[in-house]
Amino acid sequence: MTAWKNFFYFTQTERQGVLVLAVLIVIVCSVSALSRHFKNDDEPDSIDKERLEEEYTRFLSSLQEANLPDHRHLTLRSFPKSEAALFPFDPNTADSAAFVRLGLPAWMARNILRYRSKQGKFRRPEDFRKIYGLTDRQYRSLLPYIRIAQETELKDSVQLFTRLKEYKDTLFKYAAGTVIELNGADTAELKKIPGIGSGIAG
Repeated sequence: MTAWKNFFYFTQTERQGVLVLAVLIVIVCSVSALSRHFKNDDEPDSIDKERLEEEYTRFLSSLQEANLPDHRHLTLRSFPKSEAALFPFDPNTADSAAFVRLGLPAWMARNILRYRSKQGKFRRPEDFRKIYGLTDRQYRSLLPYIRIAQETELKDSVQLFTRLKEYKDTLFKYAAGTVIELNGADTAELKKIPGIGSGIAG
């Protein structure tokens, strides 16, 4: 609401300039209407064009004298850039509002949420650099505040250990058709038989 009030706020000088502009527009429109109404059919069109050009020139001169602010100045003043608030955050759990408070634009916050839904969780703080559109400056400013939950790292470690163990077990399996002495085989020996796990071998 404050942004809209600032947008329609003018200083005294600006209000005077707008008033002068409105008066000049009324004068130009009146002169143009009167000239068409009282125009003599025998008067050449060139005279009417010269008169309009003179009016237009005086109109531009009056705008420069009024010193009206340009549109870009009003826009920049009306919508000031919000300051970023840096604070510790977990990119795996933070919502879009948190990313915006950190100084990231809304479209980049959507990119982060889309990355989480498609690529999964951020494993390390350095993974945050993979976000599309993130500049090096933004990444360096946010990196010290990134906090990845330990349970995520622990879960990844357990999953990695499980996969390595399963892969290791497949490397030490006997080939199909291998004959062993069941009475003299221990648990480790039995687990090498394809299809035999820890539960059966025990």
